[in-house]
Amino acid sequence: MRPRLLVLLVVAMAWGGAEYYRYQHPLAQIARLRGVLTELEALQVTVFRDQDWCECFEYPGGRFMQSSHESTCGLFQGKARPFDPATRRDFERIARAVRGSQVGVLWITARYQDRKLIEAEFSLGGWGRRSYVYQPGYGTPPPNMGRELMHTALDAEWYQRDEDWN
Repeated sequence: MRPRLLVLLVVAMAWGGAEYYRYQHPLAQIARLRGVLTELEALQVTVFRDQDWCECFEYPGGRFMQSSHESTCGLFQGKARPFDPATRRDFERIARAVRGSQVGVLWITARYQDRKLIEAEFSLGGWGRRSYVYQPGYGTPPPNMGRELMHTALDAEWYQRDEDWN
C-alpha cells in the first residue's frame, strides 16, 4: 500500500509543478499579459485600477474614479470625474483584457512616447509588492536596493520588481 501512496504523492507533486509553470510562473504570466498591452496602447491608457473598492482610470479622455475611499484610490494627480458611459465602456475593455489574462493584476500604470507604449507596470496581488514591468530594450534591470527593492530580468522586454512590504 505504501508504494501506491508514494506514487500518488509524486504524481500530485508533478502535476502541481506543471500547473505552476503553466499558470503562475512569471514567464507564463507575462505571455498572457501581452494582450493587455495591445488594449492599453489602443486606448492610450496611463492608469488602470480595478479593485472592489476602487475603480481608477486615466487616458486621453480624462481622469475618472469611483471609490468608497477616494483618498487612497487615485493613482494620478488632479481631480477625477465620475465615469460616463463612454469611459465605462473603455474601462471595461481593459478590465476584460486583464481578467482574460488570468493574472492577479491590482493596477497598471503606463507611459507613451509618440503614442507608442514604452513602459507599463503591472502591480500584482498576493503577498509582498510584486510587479511586472514591460519596458522594451531596457538592457539590464534597474539596480537593487538591498532587500528593499529587487529587480529580476525575465526576458528582453520584461523584468520583475519586488519591494519589501514594510
